[in-house]
Amino acid sequence: MRITAADVPALERGVALLGSGGGGDTVTAAVLLRRLTESGREPVVHPIADVAPDTLVVPAGIVGATAAFAEKLPSGDEFVSAIAAIERWTGQRAQALMTIEIGGLNGLLPLVIAQELGLPCVDADLSGRGLPRLDQLSVAATGRGVAPAAMAEPGGRVVVLAAAPAAVVE
Repeated sequence: MRITAADVPALERGVALLGSGGGGDTVTAAVLLRRLTESGREPVVHPIADVAPDTLVVPAGIVGATAAFAEKLPSGDEFVSAIAAIERWTGQRAQALMTIEIGGLNGLLPLVIAQELGLPCVDADLSGRGLPRLDQLSVAATGRGVAPAAMAEPGGRVVVLAAAPAAVVE
């Protein structure tokens, strides 16, 4: 499914609803997605059923207090840096992206990130809505954990948590 500029308002409303009051304000991510689509760069979202089982799909999103996103504006390189760190750590190249949660700004932001990285985006997430903690994601609930995990911040620092229980990564 190709995401066009006409789709952005409905997507923004939908992820706000799925955020159930969490997941962060969608306005900034919607502006970024709208600019991207209006410039002719329309993200394509692939159904999970079309993705081969051995495909490395990297979950991406903003964690923590999403209000800080508006206070400490990102440089735009944070996701590229975090995904590159995961690739270096695992020795595998990311083949697609998905969002960590479909609710709030994380429901839209991975569409922009995937386009920037030239990667497909998969129609899947790790929660089905907005959740406040990483240890509540589906992979943690099933015992797979959330590590390795990479965190990047606007100052250029990147941290990789190689192995830890989901509650510790949180």
